[in-house]
Amino acid sequence: MIFLIALFFRLYKLNETEIYPDEITWTVRSRESFLAIKTGNFDYFKDAWWNKSNDTEAINLPTAIISGAAIFFLAKGQPTHYSLNMLPDYLAARIPIIFLTSIFAAIFYFIAKKITKNSYIALLSALLISLDPTSIALSRWSLADFPLTIWMSLSLTSFFLIKRNKLSIALSAFFACLAFLTKPTGLIVFIPFIVFSPKKSLISIVLFLIFTKFLWLGQNQNIFFEIYSYFIRQLQLSNTPFLTFFQGKITGNPPFYYYLQQIFTRLLALPIILFLVYPFVAKKIKFKQSNFIKVIIPTFMIIYLIILSIPAKKLGVRYIFPIIPWVYLYSAISAYEIIIKFKTKYHIFFYSLIFGSIVFATISYFPNYYLYRNVFVCKLQNFQEKEVLGLCMGVKSSLEYIHKNYPTIRSIAYLGCSKTTIPYYSSLSISTDWKQEKLIVVEESLTMLSPELEAVQYYKNKKPIYINSWRGIVLSRIYYNN
Repeated sequence: MIFLIALFFRLYKLNETEIYPDEITWTVRSRESFLAIKTGNFDYFKDAWWNKSNDTEAINLPTAIISGAAIFFLAKGQPTHYSLNMLPDYLAARIPIIFLTSIFAAIFYFIAKKITKNSYIALLSALLISLDPTSIALSRWSLADFPLTIWMSLSLTSFFLIKRNKLSIALSAFFACLAFLTKPTGLIVFIPFIVFSPKKSLISIVLFLIFTKFLWLGQNQNIFFEIYSYFIRQLQLSNTPFLTFFQGKITGNPPFYYYLQQIFTRLLALPIILFLVYPFVAKKIKFKQSNFIKVIIPTFMIIYLIILSIPAKKLGVRYIFPIIPWVYLYSAISAYEIIIKFKTKYHIFFYSLIFGSIVFATISYFPNYYLYRNVFVCKLQNFQEKEVLGLCMGVKSSLEYIHKNYPTIRSIAYLGCSKTTIPYYSSLSISTDWKQEKLIVVEESLTMLSPELEAVQYYKNKKPIYINSWRGIVLSRIYYNN
C-alpha cells in the first residue's frame, strides 16, 4: 500500500513538473554512461565529469547508469530497436528514481517497525516520507539527492540493525559504496560506524574500498588515493563562495544556521512540531533498538548537519535530505505517544487528521512541490523578499503565455538559468540579446541574485506585459521592446 501511494504521487502527471536545468546535464551523462558500458567503452570514464578541477561534481554513477538504461529502453529517438519510444529522454530518466524512492518508502516502513516494534509508528513515518512535498519533488527529478538518502539510510541500518555480522558488514559497505559513488557526502556514514563500533567499522571500510575499486569506473590508480584526492578536491571547492539570496541579502556564505532554517520552513509543519516535542514525550519510551534511535541516529543527524553547514556553499534543503527520513520517524513516534494518551475511540480521528492535513498540503502544491513552504513562513510572496523561490523555474509557463498571445513570434531573449530547458518546450529561437529581441523573459531569481546586470537595471523600472507567478511567487516577468 505504501509503495502504491508513494508511486501515485510521484508518477501523477509527471510531465507537469518543470524540468530542472541540472536534469539536462544528468540526462546527457546518463545516456552516455549507459552507452559506454553497453559498448564496453570504459575509457569514457577516465576523463568523466567528476574529474573537473573547477567545480563541485557528484560522481552519481549508480543513478546515471539506471537512468541511462531507462532512456535506452523508454525514450524516443534512441539509436536502438530495443526502445519503446514512449517518453522524452528527461521523463524516461526520471522513471527509475520514482520507482526507487517509492520502494524506499515501503522499506522505511520495515526499518521503522524493526526499530520501534510498532506498526502505527512505522506506517505513519513511511507515509510522511511518501507524501512530503520535498520528498515528492526530489523523486520527480533525476537528481542525486534522494538516491544518496536511500543508500546512506540502508548503510546505517544494515550496519547497526542486522544481527548476522558478516551480512551486516557486507551490506553496509556495499550501500556506503553506492552512497559515495552518488555524492562525496556519502562518506559521512562512516563516522557513526567508527564512533560506535570501531572494530566492525574497520572491516566495513576494507570491504567498502574493495567494492569502490570495482564499481568506480575509470579509476586505475590506488583506490584509497583516488577517494582521498577526489574528496579533498570537492571539500576545497565547496568552500568557494556561491551566490545565494538569504534573509533578504545576497551572500556567498550563508550563516551556519542556514540548513536549520531550511528544515523548519521546507518540511511539513505538523511533523516539525511533533519532531520538536519528541524529547519531551519520548523520555520513558523503551525500544528494542533503543541505542540506535536515541543515540546513534541523533549523532548521525547532528554530524551531517554540522559538516554541511561549515562550507561556504549552501544550496537548499535537498543537500541535507539524508537526515529527513529520521526527522519523520521521530515525528511519528511523538504522534503515537501523544495519541495513545487519548481514549481508543479517538485514535482513528487523530491519525486521519494528520493524514488529511498532510495530503491537503501536498496536493495544494502540485505540480511545483519543491516550492513548498510551511505555515511558519506565512505568505509566500512576502517570504520571496527574503529568499529566492522558484530558482531556475518559470520557463514552461512563460512559453505557454508567449505561444498563446504572440503566436507569430519566432525568437525571444531569455535571461535566467532555465534557458537550457527551453528546447524541450518550444521550437522558438533563443538568445540573450535583450536589446534586439521584441520579447524578453527575465527570471525573478536573476533579478534577485544579479541586480547589477545591465538588463536587470534596464527593466527594473519598466512595466512587464506579463508577470508569471504561481501562488503569489513571481517566477519571471515578460517585457516587450517597442
